Amino acid sequence: MSRKKKPSKRTYRTPAELMADKRIESIREKALQGFMQPAPAPEVVPMVRMQPEPQPAPRRGATSKAKKPATGNSLLLTVSDLCGLLNLSRSTINRMERNGTLPGRVELGGAVRYHRETVEAWLRDLAKNP
Repeated sequence: MSRKKKPSKRTYRTPAELMADKRIESIREKALQGFMQPAPAPEVVPMVRMQPEPQPAPRRGATSKAKKPATGNSLLLTVSDLCGLLNLSRSTINRMERNGTLPGRVELGGAVRYHRETVEAWLRDLAKNP
């Protein structure tokens, strides 16, 4: 059998609650005494047009970030060009390469390219024999 506790007639407050009450009372007293004054209006600062910082000159031999569009007669295709030609995502191209179903891969100094004529012949062969 559990015994119910009687509610305490006296309520106890934590020290944090007591401090909060004291702060509120002191603010009220100061307001009544007229010590609280409205905050001054912020000072208006005129806007000054900032000059853009000069950009450093490009390093000698640095390539531009803009990619050149693939021309129709280029011998090798980049992976991006191949994605556009086949209308496939890069991950699909990588998967086909791992499976060995994508012909014409050429590596030049770590850069991967695809031989255009080999890829086009592969596509023609796929169209003939689905």
